[in-house]
Amino acid sequence: MERERIAMKKMLAAISIAAVLAIVPVTITKAVDNDLGTDSATVMSGKWIHGAGWWYQYEDGSYPKNCFSEISGKTYYFDNSGYMVTGWQKINGEYYYFDDNGAMTTGWQSINGRWYYFYESGVMVNCATEINNKKQMFTPSGQWVNNWTFDTYKDTYDSGITYNRYRWYYANADGTPYDYNKNDDIQGGWLQRGGKWYYIDYDGEMLNGRKITVYGKKYRLRSDGSMVTGWYQRGSDWYYSNADGTVYDGWLLCGKDWYYISDGHMEKSTWIDSKGKAYYLGEDGKLVSGWYCLTFKSAVTTSTVWKYMNPDGSRYTGWVSSGGQWYYIKDSVMLADKWDACINKEDYRNSDGKIDDKYYVALNDARGYVFDTTGAMVTGWYHTTGYSNNQNVYGNNWYYMDDDGQGYNGWLKNNGSWYYFSKGSMKTNCYAPDGSYLGADGVSRKNITAVSANVPAITNAADNNSDTESSTTVKSGKWILGSRWWYQYDDGSYPKNCFLKINGKTYYFDNSGYMVTGWQKKGWDNYYYFDTNGAMVTGWQKIDGKWYYFYESGKMAQRIVKINNKNQVFAPSGQWVSGWTFDTHTEPFGNVNRTYRGWYYANVDGTPYDYNKNDDIDGGWLQYGGKWYYIGSGGTMLTDRTVTVYGKKYRLKDDGSMLTGWDQSHGEWYYSNPDGTVYDGWLLYGKDWYYLSNGYMNKGKWIDSKGKEYYLGRDGKLASGWYSETYRAAGITSTRWMYMNSDGSRYTGWVSSGGKWYYIIDSQMISDVRSSCINIEDYRNSDGEINKEYYTVENNTRGYVFDNTGAMVTTGWYHVMGSVYNGNPSGSKWYYVDADGQAHNGWLKYNGSWYYFEKGRMLTDCYAPDGSYLGSDGISRKIR
Repeated sequence: MERERIAMKKMLAAISIAAVLAIVPVTITKAVDNDLGTDSATVMSGKWIHGAGWWYQYEDGSYPKNCFSEISGKTYYFDNSGYMVTGWQKINGEYYYFDDNGAMTTGWQSINGRWYYFYESGVMVNCATEINNKKQMFTPSGQWVNNWTFDTYKDTYDSGITYNRYRWYYANADGTPYDYNKNDDIQGGWLQRGGKWYYIDYDGEMLNGRKITVYGKKYRLRSDGSMVTGWYQRGSDWYYSNADGTVYDGWLLCGKDWYYISDGHMEKSTWIDSKGKAYYLGEDGKLVSGWYCLTFKSAVTTSTVWKYMNPDGSRYTGWVSSGGQWYYIKDSVMLADKWDACINKEDYRNSDGKIDDKYYVALNDARGYVFDTTGAMVTGWYHTTGYSNNQNVYGNNWYYMDDDGQGYNGWLKNNGSWYYFSKGSMKTNCYAPDGSYLGADGVSRKNITAVSANVPAITNAADNNSDTESSTTVKSGKWILGSRWWYQYDDGSYPKNCFLKINGKTYYFDNSGYMVTGWQKKGWDNYYYFDTNGAMVTGWQKIDGKWYYFYESGKMAQRIVKINNKNQVFAPSGQWVSGWTFDTHTEPFGNVNRTYRGWYYANVDGTPYDYNKNDDIDGGWLQYGGKWYYIGSGGTMLTDRTVTVYGKKYRLKDDGSMLTGWDQSHGEWYYSNPDGTVYDGWLLYGKDWYYLSNGYMNKGKWIDSKGKEYYLGRDGKLASGWYSETYRAAGITSTRWMYMNSDGSRYTGWVSSGGKWYYIIDSQMISDVRSSCINIEDYRNSDGEINKEYYTVENNTRGYVFDNTGAMVTTGWYHVMGSVYNGNPSGSKWYYVDADGQAHNGWLKYNGSWYYFEKGRMLTDCYAPDGSYLGSDGISRKIR
């Protein structure tokens, strides 16, 4: 069901409509009856009886009801109670008229000063109908059209909602259809009156407030129906048409400014693609160049965004120096930390490895840059406050930038504490490359110390990687030293991209044929090591102070490997795990590589740790330094997650220790019982109630519990009574007020506070921040459902008006400012409230001018029910 809209139209004062006498063609005796007819029955003998109304009684005592009956040559209709009806009646979807004596009328009838025509069946005609071989025009309400005729009728959607329509119609003085081209096949067309042109549709309706196409050309019609030439404003939109009324299309030079017109509509606050370039049009529609500031307004907040365009108005990307500061422009948008600080494209790849375009980035530098809230490039320390949504804070980070503005990498000592940075971003709540833990403040804290151990005296291991490339025994040849060593066969050729066994040792030659040394990666995750002489190593090897094991094929061992009938634990980087071992390794992720850091644990002899001493299940709980940690089956110390152990759930902190009591991680709070199991359900802590789900503290949301809904504030506490929440995003701060019952459950109804009245729906306070709330019918969507964005007081026909504080407006005028987005106002309306606090309906005279209201809202740019035109200021302008 569509929201009720009343479109009221009338000709402007400049139109001179001569008074036309409605000369009915009385010589017409019969018209073609397009109706199939209404059943009537010849009445049985009886008599008329008058009680509460007239009714007819048959001789057998019965009486007709819900039917037509012919009595003494006239047709009557009796209602559900058997009473004779008079006046207008809607029966089976059709309109009939019965005179004061109850007799059904047919043919031409003058009713209340208007002419109507009824078929012989009594059905009223409400469209063009041929009468006596001439087509006659009738409006939807049934009144006969001759010259200008204003019509009011009701229209009902399939959903059942009925509302009023107000329209002007035009026909020739004798009621025949107007035909501009004098062509009976195409009725209607252009009509000139009072020096202006109007367009009459085929059914006689004067079109208005729209764009029409006539013989392949497009024209725009004003709200009063007149054809537009030149500039025309309707609401916040501007239009432009040529002198002949056809709409303008393309670039338009007006004065010294360029505009872009699309089908007559002036584009604004948007980009236009033209001749391979994109150009920006400002809030006033003018082509913009250089710096340009966009202002965004709502009922309570104002924010700005800066843009920069080339001198010709096209998009710009690159650096701009202004006022001694450097700024970076991406697609003409100035970077600023109101959308989070901008570091580097690698920082903001999504799970598919694609760059998240929400974070604009200076892409051409490996370390990236940071920009402050004004958009200026930062050097030295910088803190981004970010923004919050339901207590989730984004972009709350510290950065350190070099003097050239590029992000700092590595360790930095400040005031005696050490911090670690990557591309300028200070790392927190994670492990540094040396294994030290970086707390929420970024300070390095040594946590778990690696345990020294001796490598077991193992001489051989099973090679689980039999698919490794086999080396080829060399043909005779000789070693040659150029820029590096390579091997030349006797025939002058040389090996490349292959393993080669020479004098009992295996070597690898790269794509250029040079012998390799050090670490080499083959395939997805196969690593080899070649000593300084180029020989491939096997067995146990100590490299850079760490122990590794290599199969006979040369492949490095990883994870769990059985050597000499004992399982040995190796980290993903290949280093042997003995006691606590910190590991750093890199894995491919999409098109990029990711670095992972973490702790691993195994017994001192390298065998897997087993809490339960059960060879079938490795790992388990490990107590160290008075805390409990959980070791995975591969020796990994698990962190920052919930684990299930023998059917019970436990929460592990960022440093891997088991949680008991409260803990905050990445802006979220968790709570576990003293035995480490996560808490679930309502928790009374001090004087406040919290609700935990698998140990997680819920906040800023509704919770269903025992058939009621309860609200938890951003601090997780159960809210009751008045409660406010503040939102900040992109520099915009707004506040939302709520009201809950004393037990914290949802509330709906009136609340009196501070001598003012407020209305609460589902605990949301109504205010004009989301448009003034008048009546439920005002805000139905196209499906007929209530649009919940516009909260409504449902139980009042006229409704109420609430100001931007939520207080009910008690009497007089009230202006809703609405919001402004890119210069486009939305929701800016005037209302009038009667002394009883309810919205005014109908006409109101104020300071000598007349205004018309529907459910409190002043109507503008449309026709009132009496046919007068209401201007943009709401004042009625009589045109006759």
